[in-house]
Amino acid sequence: MNVMNIIAGALAGLVIFIWLTISWMALPFHGESLNGIKHDAQIDALLIQHGAKDGLNYYPSYEGMEQGEYMELAKSVPNIGIMSFSAGGFDMSNPWAYIRGLLGCIVAGILVAIFVSVLPAGSSRAGRILFCTLFGAAAFFCTQWVDGGFYHFPMRHTVLQLMDSMVSWTLAGVVLAFMVRPQGAAADRN
Repeated sequence: MNVMNIIAGALAGLVIFIWLTISWMALPFHGESLNGIKHDAQIDALLIQHGAKDGLNYYPSYEGMEQGEYMELAKSVPNIGIMSFSAGGFDMSNPWAYIRGLLGCIVAGILVAIFVSVLPAGSSRAGRILFCTLFGAAAFFCTQWVDGGFYHFPMRHTVLQLMDSMVSWTLAGVVLAFMVRPQGAAADRN
Protein backbone atom coordinates (compact mmCIF):
# COMPACT_ATOMS: atom_id res chain seq x y z
CA MET A 1 0.00 0.00 0.00
CA ASN A 2 1.57 3.24 -1.10
CA VAL A 3 0.84 6.81 -0.07
CA MET A 4 -0.98 7.56 -3.34
CA ASN A 5 -3.44 4.73 -2.66
CA ILE A 6 -4.09 6.06 0.85
CA ILE A 7 -4.72 9.53 -0.57
CA ALA A 8 -7.00 8.03 -3.23
CA GLY A 9 -8.92 6.11 -0.58
CA ALA A 10 -9.28 9.22 1.58
CA LEU A 11 -10.57 11.20 -1.42
CA ALA A 12 -12.97 8.39 -2.30
CA GLY A 13 -14.24 8.46 1.30
CA LEU A 14 -14.71 12.22 1.07
CA VAL A 15 -16.71 11.76 -2.15
CA ILE A 16 -18.94 9.19 -0.40
CA PHE A 17 -19.49 11.54 2.55
CA ILE A 18 -20.32 14.46 0.25
CA TRP A 19 -22.82 12.36 -1.71
CA LEU A 20 -24.50 11.10 1.46
CA THR A 21 -24.68 14.63 2.86
CA ILE A 22 -26.29 15.92 -0.34
CA SER A 23 -28.61 12.92 -0.52
CA TRP A 24 -29.86 13.29 3.05
CA MET A 25 -29.86 17.08 3.42
CA ALA A 26 -30.62 18.50 -0.01
CA LEU A 27 -32.61 15.87 -1.89
CA PRO A 28 -36.22 15.22 -0.86
CA PHE A 29 -36.56 11.45 -0.92
CA HIS A 30 -35.06 10.50 2.47
CA GLY A 31 -37.31 12.92 4.33
CA GLU A 32 -40.27 11.29 2.60
CA SER A 33 -39.26 7.87 3.94
CA LEU A 34 -39.05 8.96 7.60
CA ASN A 35 -41.97 9.86 9.84
CA GLY A 36 -41.59 12.18 12.81
CA ILE A 37 -43.62 11.79 15.98
CA LYS A 38 -44.84 15.13 17.30
CA HIS A 39 -43.14 16.18 20.55
CA ASP A 40 -45.21 15.74 23.67
CA ALA A 41 -43.87 15.99 27.24
CA GLN A 42 -46.18 13.13 28.26
CA ILE A 43 -44.53 10.86 25.69
CA ASP A 44 -41.09 11.90 27.00
CA ALA A 45 -42.12 10.95 30.54
CA LEU A 46 -43.76 7.69 29.45
CA LEU A 47 -40.68 6.57 27.52
CA ILE A 48 -38.46 7.06 30.56
CA GLN A 49 -41.06 5.66 32.98
CA HIS A 50 -41.41 2.50 30.90
CA GLY A 51 -37.71 1.78 30.63
CA ALA A 52 -36.34 3.62 27.59
CA LYS A 53 -32.61 4.03 28.10
CA ASP A 54 -29.99 6.06 26.26
CA GLY A 55 -29.02 4.07 23.18
CA LEU A 56 -31.10 1.78 20.99
CA ASN A 57 -34.55 0.76 22.18
CA TYR A 58 -37.48 -1.17 20.74
CA TYR A 59 -41.14 -1.37 21.69
CA PRO A 60 -42.80 -3.42 23.07
CA SER A 61 -40.16 -5.06 25.24
CA TYR A 62 -40.13 -8.84 25.59
CA GLU A 63 -38.61 -8.81 29.08
CA GLY A 64 -40.40 -11.23 31.38
CA MET A 65 -42.35 -12.87 28.54
CA GLU A 66 -42.20 -16.24 26.87
CA GLN A 67 -41.30 -16.12 23.17
CA GLY A 68 -44.76 -17.19 21.96
CA GLU A 69 -46.48 -14.71 24.24
CA TYR A 70 -44.24 -11.91 22.96
CA MET A 71 -44.81 -12.85 19.32
CA GLU A 72 -48.58 -12.65 19.83
CA LEU A 73 -48.27 -9.31 21.62
CA ALA A 74 -46.04 -7.89 18.85
CA LYS A 75 -48.70 -8.79 16.25
CA SER A 76 -51.44 -6.96 18.11
CA VAL A 77 -49.97 -3.65 19.34
CA PRO A 78 -48.08 -0.72 17.81
CA ASN A 79 -44.36 -1.43 17.42
CA ILE A 80 -41.17 0.58 17.20
CA GLY A 81 -38.64 -1.66 15.42
CA ILE A 82 -35.68 0.38 16.63
CA MET A 83 -35.33 3.84 18.09
CA SER A 84 -32.19 5.77 19.03
CA PHE A 85 -33.01 7.47 22.33
CA SER A 86 -31.28 10.12 24.42
CA ALA A 87 -33.09 11.22 27.57
CA GLY A 88 -30.94 14.36 27.70
CA GLY A 89 -31.61 15.30 24.07
CA PHE A 90 -29.30 15.50 21.06
CA ASP A 91 -27.15 18.51 20.21
CA MET A 92 -27.92 18.65 16.49
CA SER A 93 -25.09 21.14 15.94
CA ASN A 94 -22.42 18.89 17.50
CA PRO A 95 -19.79 18.37 14.79
CA TRP A 96 -18.70 14.96 16.11
CA ALA A 97 -21.56 13.15 14.37
CA TYR A 98 -20.34 14.53 11.04
CA ILE A 99 -16.67 13.95 11.85
CA ARG A 100 -17.44 10.35 12.84
CA GLY A 101 -19.34 9.85 9.58
CA LEU A 102 -16.53 11.39 7.51
CA LEU A 103 -13.88 9.27 9.25
CA GLY A 104 -15.94 6.13 8.65
CA CYS A 105 -16.24 6.97 4.95
CA ILE A 106 -12.49 7.66 4.71
CA VAL A 107 -11.62 4.35 6.40
CA ALA A 108 -13.98 2.53 4.02
CA GLY A 109 -12.45 4.37 1.04
CA ILE A 110 -8.92 3.38 2.08
CA LEU A 111 -9.95 -0.26 2.57
CA VAL A 112 -11.55 -0.40 -0.87
CA ALA A 113 -8.46 1.31 -2.35
CA ILE A 114 -6.49 -1.65 -0.98
CA PHE A 115 -8.96 -4.05 -2.60
CA VAL A 116 -8.66 -2.22 -5.93
CA SER A 117 -4.86 -2.27 -5.73
CA VAL A 118 -4.83 -6.08 -5.61
CA LEU A 119 -7.13 -6.59 -8.59
CA PRO A 120 -5.52 -8.29 -11.60
CA ALA A 121 -3.04 -6.08 -13.44
CA GLY A 122 -5.17 -5.91 -16.59
CA SER A 123 -8.28 -4.60 -14.83
CA SER A 124 -9.80 -1.73 -16.80
CA ARG A 125 -10.98 1.50 -15.25
CA ALA A 126 -14.56 0.54 -16.04
CA GLY A 127 -13.97 -2.79 -14.33
CA ARG A 128 -12.57 -1.06 -11.25
CA ILE A 129 -15.57 1.29 -11.11
CA LEU A 130 -17.92 -1.70 -11.42
CA PHE A 131 -15.97 -3.46 -8.66
CA CYS A 132 -16.57 -0.49 -6.35
CA THR A 133 -20.26 -0.29 -7.26
CA LEU A 134 -20.69 -3.99 -6.53
CA PHE A 135 -18.76 -3.58 -3.28
CA GLY A 136 -21.33 -0.95 -2.26
CA ALA A 137 -24.18 -3.31 -3.11
CA ALA A 138 -22.57 -6.21 -1.22
CA ALA A 139 -21.89 -4.06 1.85
CA PHE A 140 -25.51 -2.88 1.79
CA PHE A 141 -27.01 -6.37 1.55
CA CYS A 142 -25.05 -7.76 4.51
CA THR A 143 -25.73 -4.75 6.76
CA GLN A 144 -28.57 -2.34 5.98
CA TRP A 145 -30.74 -4.93 4.20
CA VAL A 146 -30.50 -7.27 7.19
CA ASP A 147 -31.20 -4.47 9.67
CA GLY A 148 -34.10 -3.22 7.54
CA GLY A 149 -35.75 -6.63 7.58
CA PHE A 150 -35.12 -7.36 11.22
CA TYR A 151 -36.28 -3.95 12.45
CA HIS A 152 -39.15 -3.65 9.95
CA PHE A 153 -37.89 -0.65 7.98
CA PRO A 154 -40.24 0.28 5.14
CA MET A 155 -39.11 -1.10 1.78
CA ARG A 156 -39.02 2.43 0.31
CA HIS A 157 -36.45 3.49 2.92
CA THR A 158 -34.41 0.33 2.41
CA VAL A 159 -34.35 0.77 -1.39
CA LEU A 160 -33.24 4.39 -0.95
CA GLN A 161 -30.38 3.15 1.23
CA LEU A 162 -29.37 0.72 -1.55
CA MET A 163 -29.45 3.52 -4.12
CA ASP A 164 -27.31 5.72 -1.87
CA SER A 165 -24.81 2.93 -1.39
CA MET A 166 -24.52 2.19 -5.09
CA VAL A 167 -24.34 5.85 -6.19
CA SER A 168 -21.78 6.76 -3.53
CA TRP A 169 -19.58 3.75 -4.26
CA THR A 170 -19.83 4.33 -8.02
CA LEU A 171 -18.61 7.91 -7.50
CA ALA A 172 -15.87 6.66 -5.18
CA GLY A 173 -15.03 4.05 -7.81
CA VAL A 174 -14.38 6.78 -10.38
CA VAL A 175 -11.85 8.35 -8.01
CA LEU A 176 -10.22 5.01 -7.25
CA ALA A 177 -10.22 3.84 -10.87
CA PHE A 178 -8.20 6.86 -11.93
CA MET A 179 -5.89 7.04 -8.92
CA VAL A 180 -5.23 3.41 -7.94
CA ARG A 181 -3.54 1.02 -10.30
CA PRO A 182 -3.70 -2.68 -9.65
CA GLN A 183 -0.36 -4.11 -8.55
CA GLY A 184 1.94 -4.82 -11.44
CA ALA A 185 -0.07 -2.75 -13.93
CA ALA A 186 2.40 -1.29 -16.40
CA ALA A 187 -0.21 0.54 -18.45
CA ASP A 188 -3.80 1.35 -17.75
CA ARG A 189 -6.50 0.25 -20.18
CA ASN A 190 -9.65 2.33 -20.57
